[in-house]
Amino acid sequence: MFDLVADIERYPEFLAGWLAANIRQRDGDVLYVHQAVGLGFLRLRFSSRAVLIRPERIDIASTDGPFERFEISWQFEPTSDLKCLVRFRLSYRLRFSLLNAVTAKFIEQSARTIVANFERRAGQVYGPPS
Repeated sequence: MFDLVADIERYPEFLAGWLAANIRQRDGDVLYVHQAVGLGFLRLRFSSRAVLIRPERIDIASTDGPFERFEISWQFEPTSDLKCLVRFRLSYRLRFSLLNAVTAKFIEQSARTIVANFERRAGQVYGPPS
């Protein structure tokens, strides 16, 4: 699962609303990424920094573009042979207060969709859970 989430440039292939994800620079286990996301009528373009702490976690952060603060944390915990508990946390604040109010429910729903899309992708890449 770690590798699936770390493969950022493939996000547009299976994440609804992800328009682009391009790694601009790699510095060891730190990736600098330019992303574009469509949230309904909104198009958000921003740069982010992804820190890969293999195999336990991936932390993604940005203060670029529309974000005053944007943080995603993925945590991976093996539970048994070939299985893993995945924890996903999203925290953000947009620069414009009005946008925070307008997008809150939409982004909350998008977070659930992101997790569902990763589960579906894992089934495609690794096969159905046993």
